[in-house]
Amino acid sequence: MNRFTKTALHWTMRGLTRGLVPLLRFRPVLRLYNAAYERAPRPALLLANRMVRRPKVDDYHWTVRLANGRRVRIPIGGGSEPGWAVALEYRRHAPGLNRLEAVLCDLLAPDAPYLDIGANRGLRSLTALSTGRPVFMFEPNARLNAINRRNCEANGFDNAHIVAACVSDAPGSVDFYFDATGFLSTVHGERIEEKIVDRVETVPAITLDAFWRETFGTASDALIKIDAEWHERAVISGGREMIQALSPTLIVEVQRDADLDFISGELLPAGYRVWQIDAHSTAARILHPLSPPLGAGAHLPVDSRDFLFALRPEVHDAVRPLEAPPVSS
Repeated sequence: MNRFTKTALHWTMRGLTRGLVPLLRFRPVLRLYNAAYERAPRPALLLANRMVRRPKVDDYHWTVRLANGRRVRIPIGGGSEPGWAVALEYRRHAPGLNRLEAVLCDLLAPDAPYLDIGANRGLRSLTALSTGRPVFMFEPNARLNAINRRNCEANGFDNAHIVAACVSDAPGSVDFYFDATGFLSTVHGERIEEKIVDRVETVPAITLDAFWRETFGTASDALIKIDAEWHERAVISGGREMIQALSPTLIVEVQRDADLDFISGELLPAGYRVWQIDAHSTAARILHPLSPPLGAGAHLPVDSRDFLFALRPEVHDAVRPLEAPPVSS
């Protein structure tokens, strides 16, 4: 496709989508668009995200189709309302993670808990919530917790437990940095550019070990997702006893090589295996087995900072169909 054709196609689509936005204010049209979006191939929904402006509507529940076949309802209202971001983001953002979560949740016992550490807007909790298992959403950001609470109430998810605390390596309190949007927050202020730090708040800090003993100490298994914006090392350090007792499966976003080296050094000697997750891929095989040493200089097959750590043989067997062939360095 030459440059002229691309330009013509762009402006044609822009004209069509501008005409679509006013129609989306009518509920039957919005419901039709909702159904089409949730069934669209990925290139089409990426185009829709880029070209279609979000209409200002009140009291509409967008239906999201999860990778496990279940559906959840996301309340939206107003063109800039955060509900739109949650509603459209599930299918757009990380289809590889969606599939992996469906496989892992299907493998867990119904009463085994799911821990979402750094829950943000709750996308990574949706699959677990839909299964009815206990879900603990750890998020110190009050604005995000309000969004998650609203979404859980809209679906009757009484299995959701929102924990307004930072998971760390010691109990107490920590300074938490927030950007102006309210959607990026972290213990590590350097993670946010100084010019966009909006405020700093002191929030409670807890450890996984203490929370496990007090809340689900009788569980025999767990699935844990960690996306803590450079704080993953502290989360793991504060959960050593729980990890040793439960051998949970972990999905961890690790931004820094030194942290990947540390976490691998904690888990691999205990028998854990590690895969890099091609989180944004729609391919059938999204897991890339890794071998130590990991960290600085290690070859990572794909451009992703999401990793799966699993010890249990049944998990190894379940994810084998998702394993990609080796990629030469």
